[in-house]
Amino acid sequence: MDPFSIFPPEVILSILEFCTDFASLDGLLRTSARADQVFGKYYKTITERVMKNCLILSHGLQYEFRMIILLELEKTSFTLSSLPVVLDSINTPSDVPLSVPADHSLRAVRKAVSIAGNICYAASACLHVMMDRLMAAEPRRVVGSPSAVEWIEGSLSEVQSEPIRIRYHPPSWAETYRTHRILWALAIFSCVLHAANTRWDWSLEDKDSFIERYTRVGLTWRPEQLKTIAECLCILNPSEAIALDHRFPFMVTIPSFLHSPARLIIPNPPERNQAVDKDWEKIYRLAGRQNGAIGTYRQLLRVHWPPRPPLQSGDLRVFRRLGIPIWDDWRLHLIGLIDRPSDSNCLDSSVFDYLPKELASWSTACALFTWWDLAKKGDLDEKIVAAHS
Repeated sequence: MDPFSIFPPEVILSILEFCTDFASLDGLLRTSARADQVFGKYYKTITERVMKNCLILSHGLQYEFRMIILLELEKTSFTLSSLPVVLDSINTPSDVPLSVPADHSLRAVRKAVSIAGNICYAASACLHVMMDRLMAAEPRRVVGSPSAVEWIEGSLSEVQSEPIRIRYHPPSWAETYRTHRILWALAIFSCVLHAANTRWDWSLEDKDSFIERYTRVGLTWRPEQLKTIAECLCILNPSEAIALDHRFPFMVTIPSFLHSPARLIIPNPPERNQAVDKDWEKIYRLAGRQNGAIGTYRQLLRVHWPPRPPLQSGDLRVFRRLGIPIWDDWRLHLIGLIDRPSDSNCLDSSVFDYLPKELASWSTACALFTWWDLAKKGDLDEKIVAAHS
């Protein structure tokens, strides 16, 4: 029985407008033919209200949502030169209206709602898996900085170390936002290629030009984030996470999570300080950028070169499977991988209930040992402790 069959349209409209994310809205529309019928009549009003309600999408990602609607319009055909800016770069304006674009259709909006809902579940699934792996990783830290230096120099084959007690902190807003932004980049890439192959008259040269532009120019500042999420999607659903171009295997399709949804992770955004309101404009830009992890790691290798195996290989896969390129700088600091972050680089520390002024034992040598300890575990230990899923 349709759960909405007994309600009048105005009540159903009110319920749909109160959805706080597109996973909830899409779920209701799939569950109830009656709700879907009401949505068909008031889809613009409902969609714009949920855009404003959604704590993740309403902070800059409305640009991507509006772009999906334009790309899904059946009667619209873009050439490579007329294609709107879809590079999802740091120059994307933060003042894009929270509204459906002027050119729209019910079908295109409904498709965007479905994609947005699936992204909510995909992001949550990735965050759960990466968090569970990080909690199970059991990294270690050196007891005493001098011994760490001697170990790096090779005068000590082993050093005294102790496990780092990782306290569980749920994903922060910045970590969740960063994951969503990567998934929206993959969704737009997939939509453009699908339209170019089916509805638009693009040549092979046009498609190659778009792929080069999108991947080499628009996404060059966060390749490790892309690889982290793509590899996680391939673990979660290898049959549906398909690489769209052999040159860029991290540009994959997003599998459907509608039949096996993860518990949604949608934390509140950082509090907005009206006295320094201009700082808020940086949040959606910086939250989508790389954290300080990989840069710190590479700097440590330059300072202490040549590194010990397996750090010599430069393979970052083991770090990606732990979500290192995605996590908040405070989380990385608390497990000894990077130095204490400054407030300008750490956008959302409110989720962490223990913020020490500094780690007394932190040094570049000690940090490199912790990186090494994580790297030497390799991909052999694929256990996932689903304590937080």
